[in-house]
Amino acid sequence: MSPLLRAERSLAYDPRAVVLALTLAATLVSPATAQQALEPQMSPPEIAEALRAGGYVLLIRHAATTGQVDADGIDFADCATQRDLSELGERQSREMGDAIRALEIPIGKVLSSPYCRCTRTAELAFSEAEVSISEILRGGLAGDDQGAKVRQMLATKPAAGTNTVIVSHTGALLYSFGLQSNPEGIAHVFQPAPYGPARYLGLVLPDRWQALAEGPSPSPTLAPH
Repeated sequence: MSPLLRAERSLAYDPRAVVLALTLAATLVSPATAQQALEPQMSPPEIAEALRAGGYVLLIRHAATTGQVDADGIDFADCATQRDLSELGERQSREMGDAIRALEIPIGKVLSSPYCRCTRTAELAFSEAEVSISEILRGGLAGDDQGAKVRQMLATKPAAGTNTVIVSHTGALLYSFGLQSNPEGIAHVFQPAPYGPARYLGLVLPDRWQALAEGPSPSPTLAPH
């Protein structure tokens, strides 16, 4: 078992472990290595099948964005002051939502950072759900306080027969469990536990949802000899 995983499992009992987890996350997760501290326990097809029963939490980084930089005087009500979704990001969001509906994955509560790139990802993907804004998910590398709050959200059991969706930023992924944060649109799946941290199941990349909805490719037919 990795030292970070040991630290994470003790977070509910020893706050000092938070510092260890965050330090290790900072060293183990980077765009250069694309590595993360937690190992997936399920493949994307297995995750999709599990989600159909409900009871899980999806932690999603907003979909692909433009190259714009957030303005200093950012106005959450004005998307023009923020880095927003690109055309690719809008398409990713819609395709993810279409695939999740095609897979008959039930979605209940949808929580989002107040940034437009997150709310638009949530609204485009989960148009049938009411999107609730959470200041906890605002983003930035807020450190162990934000991480502890996000971990609590991941450990909160969804309503029966549904899955909860959380749409946030790189900071929430890094400081919750030291998760891989690239590419934009990546989804990590957790199973809330009765006690302690949520169980990590694995991840689904944004370009995998459509393939999951379409199912496995048929085996090629062999010509008779």
